Amino acid sequence: MDYISKKGMTHEEVMQLQYEYNNRKKTNVITYVLLIFFGNYFLHRFYLGITPYAIFGAIYTLLLNGVIIYFFREAYINQMTFDYILFLLMHPHFIILPLIPYLWLLLDLFRVPQLVDYANHQSELALVRAIKRSRDI
Repeated sequence: MDYISKKGMTHEEVMQLQYEYNNRKKTNVITYVLLIFFGNYFLHRFYLGITPYAIFGAIYTLLLNGVIIYFFREAYINQMTFDYILFLLMHPHFIILPLIPYLWLLLDLFRVPQLVDYANHQSELALVRAIKRSRDI
């Protein structure tokens, strides 16, 4: 809350800003909980308001999980599991591609404090702009 200059704002406006900011403030704890338990669906990024990356990550993960489930189901039904494992060993990119979202989640594990600070800063900027706009009306 200290990043943005409140110069030119009245005491009431600063108090309103503080109240609204405290209601919208994102926390590291909730973000970590969402990341650890629902990271597969990128809910932590939805919570922080990083929606485009969250949508892309969620769709990518869901499609890949569907392909993997279909792949192993077909291998089990056709009793060709060994052949599919040999195929995967000869083509390692089919193993690496499904791991990309999980590597992204691993990186997010270390970036949570930075992402939360950024989301809170953007929220505060939006509140200051809204208060200044309402004053001008």
